[in-house]
Amino acid sequence: MAALGLADALMARAVRISHQRILDHRGRLLSEIDLRRVWKHVGPCVGIRRADLHRILLDGAAGVPIRLSKTVTSVTQTAEKVCVRFDDGRTRFFDLVIGADGINSSIRRLVFGDIQPRHVGQISWRFIAQETYGVTAWTAMLARGRTFLMIPVEADALYCYADLTANGTEPCDRVRERAAHAISPNMAQGASMALEDALILTGELTSGRSPIDALAAFAARRRKRIQWVRQRTHRRDRIRRLPTLLRNLSLRLMGSAIYEADYRPLFDEP
Repeated sequence: MAALGLADALMARAVRISHQRILDHRGRLLSEIDLRRVWKHVGPCVGIRRADLHRILLDGAAGVPIRLSKTVTSVTQTAEKVCVRFDDGRTRFFDLVIGADGINSSIRRLVFGDIQPRHVGQISWRFIAQETYGVTAWTAMLARGRTFLMIPVEADALYCYADLTANGTEPCDRVRERAAHAISPNMAQGASMALEDALILTGELTSGRSPIDALAAFAARRRKRIQWVRQRTHRRDRIRRLPTLLRNLSLRLMGSAIYEADYRPLFDEP
């Protein structure tokens, strides 16, 4: 956000998160991580409403043409351009089309066909509570096969996340239609990786390379970092699913060390 010139706008709306606390299902402390110490060379850990983050980014993009309520119905590669047809019947030609439209990406489907996501064994619910109830830190409560997480996102609001393990159970159609995450979200790196993607892709596309070479360079730079986040996410899920006594002992003895090992490569510039 600082690289975009939006750090001040972010911090004016965000809540600084100083610690991460992991509790057992009775509220007893298992681990506490000093996030200020861990991330001191990178930037503060913050909580913010998604809508507020969107508004900051939109304000920062003032003057950039943005067309809303448009659906892409076809994408056709030509020798030099990409032809895109919209749902109003209009077509436009572009040097490059980027599909950054989530797990149910229409661009991915049009270009690569219908690729169904594979259920990773979790079902989750997310909501905003309009009170903080005295919660000032990133606070997670772990029970057998389920988690409840609270993060302040405003002075008087909490982001709440609940999940349960459902291995071997495919989600019903109603849940599948509302799928939001391509991977388990326990590392909370979705927005961070998306911002890094945008900055690095912009840098590669303005480097003087051809679009094809720029995209290849982008993929090479991002692959290792994104794979790390995905792999550590699954590893963290496995730790959560350990037998309760073993999981609690591991977090009491090595909670800070586990956290720092999970995030260590992300302390470096992307």
